[in-house]
This record gives sequence, structure tokens and C-alpha cells, in this order.
Amino acid sequence: MPDKLDATVGSIRAPLRDILTGAVVSFLGIIIMRLAGLSEKVLIARFFDPSRYGQVILAISLLSMVTVVGSLGLRTGVVRYLSRHDNNSDQLRVVTASVRLTGVASAVFAVLLFLFSDVLAMRIFNDPQMAPLLKIVAVGVPLAVLGQLGASIARGMKDARSKNLIENISFPVSRVLFIGGAIVLGFGTIGIGWAYVGGYAFMTLLGASYVYLVFGIPNAPDVEYRNLLRFSVPLLFANSMSFINSSLDTILIGAFLTSDQVGIYGAAYPLGRLVFIAPTIMGVIFTPVISDLQASDKVQEIPKIYAIVARWIVILTLPGLILLVIEPEIFLRFIFGTEYSTGSTALVILALGFFFHVGLGINGGTLKMLGQSDFFLLSTVVNAVINVGLNIWLIPRIGIVGAAVATAVSYAIGNSLVSIQLYRDYRITPLTIDNLLTYFIYLPIIGISYTALSSVFGGFGLILSVYLLALLVFLIAYFVSGIPSVEERQIIDEYRSQLFDDY
Repeated sequence: MPDKLDATVGSIRAPLRDILTGAVVSFLGIIIMRLAGLSEKVLIARFFDPSRYGQVILAISLLSMVTVVGSLGLRTGVVRYLSRHDNNSDQLRVVTASVRLTGVASAVFAVLLFLFSDVLAMRIFNDPQMAPLLKIVAVGVPLAVLGQLGASIARGMKDARSKNLIENISFPVSRVLFIGGAIVLGFGTIGIGWAYVGGYAFMTLLGASYVYLVFGIPNAPDVEYRNLLRFSVPLLFANSMSFINSSLDTILIGAFLTSDQVGIYGAAYPLGRLVFIAPTIMGVIFTPVISDLQASDKVQEIPKIYAIVARWIVILTLPGLILLVIEPEIFLRFIFGTEYSTGSTALVILALGFFFHVGLGINGGTLKMLGQSDFFLLSTVVNAVINVGLNIWLIPRIGIVGAAVATAVSYAIGNSLVSIQLYRDYRITPLTIDNLLTYFIYLPIIGISYTALSSVFGGFGLILSVYLLALLVFLIAYFVSGIPSVEERQIIDEYRSQLFDDY
């Protein structure tokens, strides 16, 4: 019973195959990135008390904030414009402009963070010991911006392998190794700061090498800055608002509460964000494909592609979400330790709020690739204003639970606005009859799997066994049900044929 969307004409098989192929290629890299990101936090949390772990989380949050501003929104801009040009000289002009602009901007903001580190440590966080750590992470700002830009250039060229190598594999793995070395050598939180800088330096080296191999030295004549900035600058504000939605809660906890509360929240937050693994994997090639379809006047094909990809994302995510909600303490105790289990309520709230975003599909990326960066900015401003207001009101009253509530509510409102806009202008929605029927079949399978295995396994073994069993049983039921579209079945048949040809 495939979806019948009036707006959809023509073949969507090739774009879906590109998205799935990009997801397969990206899978290992993104899993490594997520595991490495979680591992670094576990290393720090296991070897330092929650207070010192909280100091590191605050410093890295500030580094991320300045990196967002220093990128000028060009990470998205370069993906959009590179995917629309086939001529190497035109692509080189885009790359040259983006490198020059982000290089200057990131250097300026790094200097400002370095100069004001003492003020931030004493006046905002009431912790003078943080000042040296903030000075160190300031050094990493230009490295972070340029390294991430290199990965975005590879993504704009639809080179998922290089993008993965630069950002999703080499960077997080090197960072974990540097952090492990700093801990073993007893360098304390200062060593952790330099470990992050070292990881960004390695990513920048790889990104610069990729750009040189593909384009040579990015020094094209007649560089066009205006169009790139016109598209990207609104995204700078949008990305800044997105940072507020993703990290301001951590900074405000540091301002209103103590560093140990930052540490406990810093354990719950990355676990809640595990629900973003599937959309991250799918989104590597999804957004360039959407941009290419619009440039080719094939916007009518996007609604069905969007709905199918949203279904794939929920299929991969739903069992993990249910387990996070039912057994949050297992995750926190197993990964971070018993002293972090008090963050279980915050973890449940964060996971539900993030899943609301995931369930609506890759809406923000789609809206940006369709050229509506202004509306995306508006939605993120609304999201940020609600987030800031709720955080300031709730954190002094109910602590880190208040921060989790503020984040979940603002995510729900902001993403609802984006999804409404997509539906209003393009009839793009993840809430198709086939998708809802899929989820209706899936939920009891997850429940039965959990009930059957909870008496056999305990701890993290229960989590893994329920996830795998529920996913396997559902996939069998899914393909028997007739829900998958003709295009989905054709793509699966192609992969099956290739597998048998290889073996």
C-alpha cells in the first residue's frame, strides 16, 4: 500500500538509492563518531568528579558556541552551492570565498574569547579556575571552524567517504586518544582542553588536504561573496539560535547551579541525543539530494522521498527511545557510573523532546535546501526565545529537570513551525497513512520484546537484546505487510543482488 501523494510524479528511485547508499557509507563513520564522543565523556566522568567534569563541559560548550558564530553559517551555504555547480572553476570560487571568510571570522572570535576568558570565568561561572581552560579552548576555535568547513566541502561534493573520514572518524578517534593520553599522564582538565584542540588540529589537517587534492590551493580569482553570504548569514543567526537550543541550558546551569550539576546534566544530555543517530546517518546525502532536486525543477518528487526517509529514521530510532524512557538508570549507571544516575528524569524528558524532532523528519535541512533560510531563522529564534525564557525560569526552581523541560518544549515548538511551513508550501509531511500504520505495528512488537526478554537479561544486555529482537521481528513484519513502496522494494532487491554477486 504505497503512499499516494498528488504532488509526486516521476521516479524517486535514484534519489532514494543515493540517500540509502550515503547512509550505508556513513553508517560506520557516524557510529564511530557517536561512540567516540560518548567515550570521551565517559573517560572524563570516570576519572574526574562531577564538578571537574562540569568545568570541561562548560568550556567545550563555549568553544562550540564561538565556533558556530565563527563559521558565519557557511557550513550549510557551501553544501548548497557546491551541489548546484558541476564546473570545477565555479566550485573553486565557492570554496575560496568560504575559506577566506571563515578564516578571518574565526580568528577574530578566538581572540575575543581569549581576552575575555577571565571575565567569563569569574563573573558568569563564579569559578576562577576555569579561566586557563577557556584560554586553551580559544586556540581551538579557528581549527574547529576550518576543519568542519573541510568536511562540509566534501559533503557538498557528495563525497560521503571523505566527509566521514574528516569529521566522523579521524576527528573523534584522535580526540579520544588525546584525552586518554592526557588522563594517563595526569595533566588534569588543562590536558583535556589541549586534547580537544589537538583533535580539531588533526581534523583541520585532513580537511585542508582534501581541499588541496580536489581543488588545489583555494585562491580563485573573481570570487563571489555576495550570494554565498546572502544565503549563509541568515543561517549564522539560525545556527546561533540552534546552539542556544542545544547548549545554552548547560551554560545556564553553570550560572545558576554548581559544576557538579552541570556534570550530571552533561551525562544525561549526550545519552538523550543518541536518538539523533539515524537522522544524522540519513542526512549526510539527503540534504544535497533535496537541493539537487530543487535545482532540477523536481520539487514534486520531494514529499514522497521525505516521508519514506522519515519512516526509515523512526524504524531505526523507536526501540532505542522506548528503552531510554523505560530504563534511563541502566544507561546512566552502565555508561557514566552510579553517581550520575540522579539525572535519569532529565534523560527521559530530553529523549522525548529530541524524538519529537526526529519523528518529524529532516525538516530543518530540507527547508534550508529549498531556499527558505529566512523562515528557518524565524523558527529558531522562536525556539531560542522560548528556551532561554523557560531555562531562566525553571532552572532556579527545579534544577536540571527544568533545563530538560525547557529544551524539550522549545524543540517541540520550533520543529512544529518548520514542519507546518514545509507542509503549507510543499505538502511535505512525515505523517502519512503508511508511516502511521508502520508505527502502529512497531510499538506492540517493542513491548512484547521487552516483556519477553526482561526475565532473561538484565542491565545493558537487556537493552541490546530488546533493540535487536524488536528491529528484526519488525522488519520481517514490515516487508510482509506490503507497506514498503515499490521504490523501497526495488532498492532492497538491488542491494540483495549486489550482495549475492559479491559472494
